[in-house]
Amino acid sequence: MASLLKINPMKIFFAALILIAVNTAVYSQKNVKITLDCGVTPKGPPPLWLVVFKNKTFVMKNEYIKAVNPNTIESINVTKDTTATAIYGAKGAYGVVSISINNKFAGKEFKRLKPFLEKLE
Repeated sequence: MASLLKINPMKIFFAALILIAVNTAVYSQKNVKITLDCGVTPKGPPPLWLVVFKNKTFVMKNEYIKAVNPNTIESINVTKDTTATAIYGAKGAYGVVSISINNKFAGKEFKRLKPFLEKLE
């Protein structure tokens, strides 16, 4: 009975981490969820959201950004400060979040999101 009490807590900790990592990897393949939460309510306008389909860029309003299917995203780029203002003018004053859609999904995703998109001027 004394040998059962001599369990190395670090081995248990690492075994639990491995189980969590394996379960997360399996889960994340099927159900991707993107959540941005900084714990602070932003004071001011939201950033400019851009969605890029095969080198064509569109603006999406903040309230519709959750409509983007995370499985179709190729990359996300954030531009802030004076760089965003220099590139996008006054619209980029509060930062720019650019979401590039994978070319493989661009056609279907564009058709699905078309009601929420505006041309970038």
